[in-house]
Amino acid sequence: MTPQEMVDALSRCTPTQFSQVLSRMGLVREHAPSPHLMLRQRALELVHLAQKHDPPGLTALEVAIKEMQLQQSEVPKVKLLPDPKLHIPERTILFLSANPMQTSQLAIDTEFISIQEELKEAGVANSIHLEIQKAVTTDDLTKYLRQTKPTVVHFSAHGSPDGEIVLTDSTQAEKMLVNGDTLAELFQLLSTEGPECVVLNACYSEALAEKICCSVKFVVGMNREIGDEDALKFSLGFYRAMAYGDDYLKCFKWACNQIQLSGLPDFAVPRLKTQTETIAFTPKVPGDRLHETEENDCGVDTVRPVRTFSLFESQSEDLPTDISDELQKEKKVPLWFGTNRKPIIANNQLIRYGDEVDDHIHYGHCYVGIPKYHRIGSPNDGVWASFVRFIKLLVTTNNRTQEPCLLDQQELTRKDFYKSTQKHLNQLEPTQKHGLIFIHGYNVNFEEAATQAAQLCMDINIPCAAAFFSWPSMGRLDTYMVDEERIVASEMHLTEFLHDFARYSGAERIHVIAHSMGNRGLLRALMALAHNEESRLFDNVVLAAPDLNSHLFRHNANAYRKTSARTTMYVSQKDRALALSHALHDNIRAGFAPPFTIVKGVDTIDSTFVDLSYLGHGYFAGARPILADIYYLLAHNHAPNDRFGIERANGEEPSYWQFKP
Repeated sequence: MTPQEMVDALSRCTPTQFSQVLSRMGLVREHAPSPHLMLRQRALELVHLAQKHDPPGLTALEVAIKEMQLQQSEVPKVKLLPDPKLHIPERTILFLSANPMQTSQLAIDTEFISIQEELKEAGVANSIHLEIQKAVTTDDLTKYLRQTKPTVVHFSAHGSPDGEIVLTDSTQAEKMLVNGDTLAELFQLLSTEGPECVVLNACYSEALAEKICCSVKFVVGMNREIGDEDALKFSLGFYRAMAYGDDYLKCFKWACNQIQLSGLPDFAVPRLKTQTETIAFTPKVPGDRLHETEENDCGVDTVRPVRTFSLFESQSEDLPTDISDELQKEKKVPLWFGTNRKPIIANNQLIRYGDEVDDHIHYGHCYVGIPKYHRIGSPNDGVWASFVRFIKLLVTTNNRTQEPCLLDQQELTRKDFYKSTQKHLNQLEPTQKHGLIFIHGYNVNFEEAATQAAQLCMDINIPCAAAFFSWPSMGRLDTYMVDEERIVASEMHLTEFLHDFARYSGAERIHVIAHSMGNRGLLRALMALAHNEESRLFDNVVLAAPDLNSHLFRHNANAYRKTSARTTMYVSQKDRALALSHALHDNIRAGFAPPFTIVKGVDTIDSTFVDLSYLGHGYFAGARPILADIYYLLAHNHAPNDRFGIERANGEEPSYWQFKP
């Protein structure tokens, strides 16, 4: 089997079958792909893991897949039926889910697949119908409820501590908080044709369940946070019991017991609400297990994914005591931008730049606030992440959709744009007139592009006019293929922006930094500029974790040499995102090693030893050594052998460089 065939086979597995493959390979939980990922992403990660131990790893994986397939083919196709004496009433389950990109990812696919499998194995798929609707918006909610006329409504989503359910907005990217009174009123309107049961499989949903039970006979809610895995087990137990004819009370008890049987702590979190009572699962267990800290085999505390959305969730440290004081102390980083995103306009005012492709470039200037507590090379630390979320709330212009805007954002004409950069640079010394252009990668919206550019500009800390070009990425993990088309559609506009900035910005030295998929647009733009320009436009081009076909990169690398005095490429052997791209496209990516992509005129630097991020993909802006290296590269134009902390990896030509371990 080829790696792609393995990915396809694993993507068709049920969760149980996938676990069988892991077991046959002898993979322990700590080393296996996370069960909270989408099934195809788990498949890609498992194939990549096997490739790292090639050929034994791929061979072992192939054997495990074929043994699993053989076992499934040998199992007699017996239709499992519940007790024929039991009456299985006709039911329709409406499964509604939402997991906006601003919230932590839940294992929603695993949840509804498990429900499907339970109904199928019980042989009641003809009696109990499952309707699945993902990425539900507030506009969709009433339509699905009226069209489906469900017996059971199941919400799989985040909940807020205020008792709200998190859905998505019309772009399916931003969050929409639906409060309890609004949802309760909706079910009251549906009371004559509405469901018998509502399951709110989200944190802090008990208060919402209390309001809905005035119109619905049985409502399940959670009285506090519930772990994502606990929520999955609850669904498994609830609908397995339903498939065997149990009433809603017994389904609830079976579901809570399923959490307990799985050795998970949140079996007492669910609550069943009726119009007359609240029912909790209170088994007799030794000690108080409700608030235990999970611990892995190494004695290290682990954080379980939970179904809670909080605006100020902190990842690694507490917020400042008075965040309003910190707002007065932040540093505002000025940025210029060009974008071919189509603007979203309301009441003749710009709300934001969306994710649709426009037919021309929009120019502008903005500021991004950087907190006093920001640490160099920490774009995702607790304070920084919380500060960005706070700024987005603070400058909201549309309270209903909570659309964020940047500080002091201003649209400019093309002429005024370059007048503004020239004015800024004229205030600097002649030797300090740098221009910096940042091009973001996949899964980045306009606001995130601005914060990434500001982070990079502040950490590198060279006097410059810093700009970013934002192409219309969807800003979502599940739209990789769409983003691939969007970057292609942006090549002409990116070429124009790079050419004009080099010619008219007033900068004496110009540097371009492109990350991930943004390198695809950059390469095409430089190919066009190399064909039409007689002189080099840029002093430095930096390729950070380029998601580029290695063969395409090698074939067209002359474009870098013709347009830039120096080109530097940072690669890593731990970049899991590019490893997934490698498996998806079945070809080598220039930013992933091994093998190392080495071409004349491009300094390839192995960043594996300073890789810090979970995916390894954001390492260029997440480690002091790399930021320091970029500083010496841009500020002083030092060659690799003159820069501190890196060394030649091999003595033969062609060679590459690496950070010292």
